Formats: sequence, structure tokens, C-alpha cells
Amino acid sequence: MWKSQALLILLVLGVEFIVYHVALNIYTQAVTADMKARLSSYEKPLIHRIEQYRNLPFIFAQDPMMQNVLQLGSVSPLNERLVELAKRTQLKAIYLMTMDGDTIASSNCNVEGSFVGNNYGFLLTFEARLPKAWESIMELV
Repeated sequence: MWKSQALLILLVLGVEFIVYHVALNIYTQAVTADMKARLSSYEKPLIHRIEQYRNLPFIFAQDPMMQNVLQLGSVSPLNERLVELAKRTQLKAIYLMTMDGDTIASSNCNVEGSFVGNNYGFLLTFEARLPKAWESIMELV
């Protein structure tokens, strides 16, 4: 009699184990599908936002004031201009770097943690994005 009860208990535990794993698998698939749908809804606006500012480094590089900074070395007027441009474009920060990655001007020049004086040449993607024809690059954050 006890053998049949033990067998019945093992059978019930086995069925519970299978049901648990099937339910867990179904739940995991549902959550994964939901997360993919949410991610997809964020993807398009993010790509749009990035594309919206894609040409700004090139446009800023054509600005005579930025070119003068590279020739004359006076960054004070450029810092003020970058502050205004960041406000207009609603960017967190705009900064100008040399070919070596030294930040020489920034829209956050007047705040603690300013990018001015920092070197970002160590970033893995810096050299890959650095146009060889430019003397400096405008980076967007």
C-alpha cells in the first residue's frame, strides 16, 4: 500500500514539475514578446532623434567662428555660441574636440563637470568616427 502511495506522490510531483516548466515557458515567451514590442516602440523615435542631428557636426564645422577658434585659439566666444546652439537644438551638450580628443570648447563650459579640458581620445569609437579631413570634430551628446 505504501508503495502505491509513494508512486502516486512521485507521479503528482512529476506532473507538477512538468506543468510548472510549461507555464514558466509560456510566461517567459509572453514577457519576451511584450518587451520586444515595447523596445520596438522606442526604436523609431530614437533613430529619428539621432538622424535629426546627424549632419550637425558637418554644419558646425563650416561655421566661421569655429574655424577661427582653431586658427586663433580664443574659445570664449565659441563657448557662448555653443551654449546658445545647445539650447536651440535641445541637446544636452555640444563640444569641440581636437584630432587628439582634447575638448577645447563646450556648451557646458560654465557648469561643474564641464567637458572642457578633458580628453576623450580613449573612447573606442572616437577614431572610427573621426573624419580624417577635419582638423577637429564637433561631438554631440
